[in-house]
This record gives sequence, C-alpha cells and structure tokens, in this order.
Amino acid sequence: MTDLSNALSALERVFGFSEFREGQDDVIRAVLEGENALVVMPTGGGKSLCYQLPAIVREGTTLVVSPLIALMKDQTDALAARGVAATIINSTVTPGDVARRIRAMRSGAYKLVYVAPERFRSERFVEAAAEADISLVAVDEAHCISEWGHDFRPDYRLLGASLQRIGCPQILALTATATAEVRADIARQLVLGEARHFIAGFDRPNLALRVVPTAGERDKLREAVATIRASGGSGIVYAATRKAVEDTARQLTATGLRAAPYHAGLSDRARAEAQDAFMSGDLDVIVATNAFGMGIDKPDIRFVIHWHIPGSIEAYYQEIGRAGRDGLPSTCTLLFNYADTRFQQFFIDGSFPGPDVVAAVYAAVVGLSAAGREPTSSAIAGRVSLKNDMSLGSALAMLERAGHIERMAGNDPGDRFGKTVRLLDDPPAKALRINRSEIGARAASEQRKLRRMVDFAYADQCLRAFILRYFQDRKPLEACGTCSSCSPAPRPARERRKAAAMRAVDRMILDAVPMGENLREHLRQTKAERKDQSAREIALGRKQLPETATRALGEHQTIVARKVLSCVARLNGRFGKSIVAGVLRGSRSKKVLEPGLDALSTYGLLREMTVDEIGAWCDALIAAGHIDVSRGAYPTLSLTPSGRDAMRAVVPLSLELERFGLTRSGVPIEQRSGRR
Repeated sequence: MTDLSNALSALERVFGFSEFREGQDDVIRAVLEGENALVVMPTGGGKSLCYQLPAIVREGTTLVVSPLIALMKDQTDALAARGVAATIINSTVTPGDVARRIRAMRSGAYKLVYVAPERFRSERFVEAAAEADISLVAVDEAHCISEWGHDFRPDYRLLGASLQRIGCPQILALTATATAEVRADIARQLVLGEARHFIAGFDRPNLALRVVPTAGERDKLREAVATIRASGGSGIVYAATRKAVEDTARQLTATGLRAAPYHAGLSDRARAEAQDAFMSGDLDVIVATNAFGMGIDKPDIRFVIHWHIPGSIEAYYQEIGRAGRDGLPSTCTLLFNYADTRFQQFFIDGSFPGPDVVAAVYAAVVGLSAAGREPTSSAIAGRVSLKNDMSLGSALAMLERAGHIERMAGNDPGDRFGKTVRLLDDPPAKALRINRSEIGARAASEQRKLRRMVDFAYADQCLRAFILRYFQDRKPLEACGTCSSCSPAPRPARERRKAAAMRAVDRMILDAVPMGENLREHLRQTKAERKDQSAREIALGRKQLPETATRALGEHQTIVARKVLSCVARLNGRFGKSIVAGVLRGSRSKKVLEPGLDALSTYGLLREMTVDEIGAWCDALIAAGHIDVSRGAYPTLSLTPSGRDAMRAVVPLSLELERFGLTRSGVPIEQRSGRR
C-alpha cells in the first residue's frame, strides 16, 4: 500500500498545500491502507481531497458517485487543470461521449470518473465497471442513501447491490452531516462491514453564528439588510418556500441591494442567470430555497442568512457551511421567530401522510383505472381530500416502494403534480404493504430533528459548542467568544426608543383595559383599600369545592387573571408558558431580554408570584377556554375570542381555582387565612 508520505508529497505537488486540514490525514491513511471508511466532515472541511489524493497516488481508477452535476464539472475541470486525468458520466454528456468515456474507463485512462447514482441503472455501465480496475468507490453525499437522512434519493438504493456486482471494491462514504442513526443506515446499505467512522472538522472558527429573535417580517428585513451591508461581500439568504424567496428578494431589491431569487419553480434559464450573476459577483445576495448551494464552489461567501428556521441541525449546518470557505470571517445569521416552525411542520406532515390518506390515494388509483381513465396525479388529487398537497406525492412514493403502483412522467403540461400512475396490482390489493411503524418512526425522527433545531435557536450556551456536541465532534470547546450566546450584541438605543413607543401604543390601543400602566395603578392601592375587599372572596377561598367547580373571581384575582391574559396578548402567539411566566415575573434571563420582552408593558407585573404559580394561572385560563395552546413540540399560547373579552372586562371571569391550587393566589397576603 502507498504510505502517507507519498500522499503528502502529492498534496504539495498537485494541490499546492503543505499540510492536511483537520481530520484529512487520518481518513487518507485509512484509505491508503485499504480500509472501508465512513467520513462525516462538514461542507468546506475538505472531503473531496480524501478521495482525490489517494486516487492520484494509487494504481487503478476511483469511481466517484455524486448527485451534484455542478460539483462534478467544477472538480473535473480543476483536476484537469492540475494534470490529473478525470471525467464525468452523467445526463449532460451525449450518448456517443458516454460510450467513449466508458471504453476509456475500462482501459484505465482515467484516475477519477465522476458518475451520477442513476448511472447504476445501466447494465452496460455496471458490466464495464466490473471489467475496469476500480480501486476505490467514493460515495459522496452518502446521507442520500438513507430514508432517515435529510435528502433521501431513491437512486442511491441501487448502489449496495451494484457495488457487489462490480467486485466489492473498497468504499469510502462521505457526507457533510449524518446522525448516528443515518450513519448506521449508510453502513448497512453500502455493506461497509467493519468500516472505520471519522467525524471531524465541524468547528469552523471563521464562522460567527448568530441567532437573532425577530417579531416579524420588518424585523427580519432590517436585520438582513444590516448584515448584508456590513458583510463586505456577497452571500445567500435561505427561505422556506418559493413565495417567500420571491417576496424576500423583492423586499431586498427595494432597499437598493442587488438581489435575485432562485428556486426550482423558475425556468432553467432564470436559475442559470441568477447563479452566474451570483458567482461572478454581480449580485449582493441570492435568495433561495435549499435547492441552491449544493455543489456551488464559491469560496468568498461572506454571509448566510436563514429567513426561516431550517428543519434540522443537519440542514442548517450544511447550508451555513457554504460561507467562508476561503477561511476568512463570515457571518451566519438565523432570523428566529418560533411561528416559522409551521413551515417545517407542514413539510413533515406532507412527507408522512397517515394510513387513511395512503389508502384513499390507492383507492383513487384503483377507481380511475377501473373506469378506464388515466390515473394522473391531478386526477387522483381530484378524488382525494388533501389538507397538504405534499402528502399526495409522499403517498404515491410509499405505494410505489411497496410495489402497488409505478409512477411515470406525465404528458399533461397542465398537471401541476406532473406524474402518471400505473396500477400494478391485479386484482387490487385488499391490504396495503405499507410499513406503518417504520413511517411513524421516521416521522418521529423528523420531529426530533426540528425540536433540536429549536433548542439551538433558544440555546443559552455557546452555539459552536452546541454544534460540536450534536455531531459528536470530540474537539473540546466551551465558549467560542464570537457567537450570539458568547458575545451578545447590545440592543441599540433606537430599539429602546421604539420599545418605549410600543408601550404608549399598548395604552392607546387597549385604552381603559386593566393592562400595562393601568394594571400598575391597581398595584398601588393602599393597604386600607385592599382590606375592603369583599368578604365573599375570602369565604370562597376557605370553602372546599368539587375539583371541577368554577368560581367567580374577586377583584384582586380578576386583576391577576387579566395580567396573564394581557401578557399572552402582547406576546402575540409567539411564545410558550415559560416565557409568559418569565415576562410577568420580570425575569432577566436571556430568553426574555434578547427578544426585548422586558420592554413590554406587562413585564414584571407579577413579581410577587413564583413561576409555577403563574403557570398554574395559565393552566386555569387554558382550561376555561380563554387561552389557546398550539400543537407541536414547542406549544405557544394565544388568546381566544373569549380570552380577549375577559381581558377587556367585557365578561366576568370564572375559573377552577381549586383544581390548579389557586384558591388563595392573587389574594393579598394579609387577607389570607394562612400561607399555602
């Protein structure tokens, strides 16, 4: 086997580097020693060198499997410029050139051959690869082989069996992001056996990670424009939907920035023009869905901004990894609003439809086929009531993998789903071969990933350390000194002036409602006035009532309830119970101060209560139907119509005080018969 010293010599001779990056030497040594390996190394960490260098110094041909056409071209062009024989075989190459390149591969003319995964559908190619001297197969973007990964590609499923057919060559699987679950699936699918796993390079000191809490689109636009103008270069803004991409690009252009949208719904020409303008430096910013960036080799991206929260740490880190690949300082900003998780929840719901939806889709295919009608996707959608358009494609994919149907490209340009379906069952199946438990487990996995992404957004500790721990990178790090947790940005005076104006607006809008300054006035009652509280409330406080009984609140308890309702109203459905309690308690925690919640007129109105006590008041108001709780991993609170009426004193308040341990809560201490 070739030793590492030969590789180090080639590193300097061919690539002009005098030393390896973190983690590269260990991987290259394992490859040169003939071991199968699985490498998890982030974007910009130098994964490609881990197979290019061994290919150069060893005998034989390295087959590189990649789904990224742009990356294939960039890398083969760069290798050719360095005198390394490399070529590509994918859909951009004419059939004649494909045949010539396969013959040359068989004769050993190339050191590296880049192929798309769908090439393994070709018997001719698999036979040619079996006859060639393939010394190594590098499977790039290896997470695509796993349905547990964040970018599953069905064509990758062909690789395991195909590699067995071409003689079980040495395999190097590489990915920028993979959880332990995904790594295990990659190893199983590719039959890696006792492969060594390498996880390194996730610490990118030149990337300043920032999470900026935002109240809405105006906040996002202001933060984004400030970041772009301070960056000194160009960058990417990622948004969750095509509409958001176009709206955001329009807003940024209106501020005088050179911005363009990029998403899969645009024409090939429009996407190519946007990409070329971005690569040449003619744009300040390209606004894109996650369709943009894979295989893009632009080293001087100075910022990456996430307009919406991504669905996982894996997706987030892959996208921010496109910044600062030249090693110079770059900024990665997440404009965080919890309400944006609804986009990712929509994607999860659409990706994992319930059994009833899958059964309804199958029944529609059977019904259309029996009626002699072509079961196009649009025709199926017309027969099935769908709350989420994505769920149709997902249901059809499940049915296809189970062998019930076959999907083909549609002929109708007006079909927005673009697929024609052929029923394979004859007669139709009475029971579907769908693994419900596996689908449920995958859906739960996606929910957990989203939850961890939200944890990152709310994290008090170092964000870079959070990333290293998540990916199990063993590099010790407690505080980076540059992220928004380690070095929080001061809140500008202009924002404090704006917050003061908001307090005035609070009073103007709610006028005589017992909230804000009006509630503070209630707190200024003298002890004598408090002692005049009705004896009825005191009596009720001592009486043992059934657990489900409600009671009309006295004056002071009504004030407490309205304080809670008012705080929920001001938080506008963006936060959960713990933040509501923190605001009312006057908490100085980062989660309260960074979003500017200490500027709310309800801040500190219930300092005398504990967090648990305020939480119990929230629970009582929820039980009474005055507060609504959102679904999802991180429930948020918002007022119901009855809650708004109660807050404005339109209706009297009655709550189940005993049930939530609030019999004496809200009653002045000197009027209680004893402490709880």
